Amino acid sequence: MVTEYIDVNQIPVSNSGEVNKNITQPDLESAGGDFNSVEPAPGFQMRTSEWEEQIPTEDLLLPPAGSAYYATPENVCGNDDRVRINTTDYPYKCIAKLVITGQSGNRWNGTGFLIGPKCIITNGHVVFPDRKWAREIQVIPALNGNSAPFGSQVSRNLWTVNGWADGSGNPDYDYGAIILPDSTLYNRIRASFGYKVFANPGILNNSGYPGDKPTGTQWFNAGPVSRSTAFRFFYMIDTAAGQSGSPVWVNSGGSRIDAGVHAYGGCPNSAIRCNADVAKNWSDWRNK
Repeated sequence: MVTEYIDVNQIPVSNSGEVNKNITQPDLESAGGDFNSVEPAPGFQMRTSEWEEQIPTEDLLLPPAGSAYYATPENVCGNDDRVRINTTDYPYKCIAKLVITGQSGNRWNGTGFLIGPKCIITNGHVVFPDRKWAREIQVIPALNGNSAPFGSQVSRNLWTVNGWADGSGNPDYDYGAIILPDSTLYNRIRASFGYKVFANPGILNNSGYPGDKPTGTQWFNAGPVSRSTAFRFFYMIDTAAGQSGSPVWVNSGGSRIDAGVHAYGGCPNSAIRCNADVAKNWSDWRNK
């Protein structure tokens, strides 16, 4: 038996035509965490030069995914108090710059985050950017300028849900996933976000790749939830175009537990929340 969905818009679909194979009782949360075995020691840095890639600047100076079709521009709300972070620290190393190539050859940028060995969560308008499936997406975790310290991978295995793939642009269903070919990137990073259905997460953290900052840099901000619906969280966290698909998470005893996926501006800006149906899909995608 497959999982039953009350809301048919939440039924997952893929660019390959693969059908949903959710188990009857999927895990509705995942702990996540940093599983790197290297102890923190002052002055020590593990050599990773064999992994590092230099990403061409022209791949990073692209318009945000979905900007011409769906997306409301993300906003800085009042004073800009974002800070640039060290991308090789946890949890920021689990956040990836995305280079999206469409069926027509048009290209865009976006953000995504790792929730398992092969699963990157992002927006529907990233995997389905111009009312069609993307052809492929390059995933670049921990990008810092042009430097990709853990390398990158390209995927053509993409997922979203009926409520987004129908082309209606309904923001309540604007989420999806990229399934990597293997766990190469995870084995280098050794970390991921957890996820959970929160009734009220309180303070949310966010970090991603905004297009209004220096090329390829990752920026952090945080703030309280100001309003919520069954499908979305609203907040005054500062963001900018290109940051779509980034995580909004809770710091819970050292683990970073994701509560949703940032998508829209408007001050308040907003995320698609990880409700029960979303968590079912994330659980299925995480185990592919």
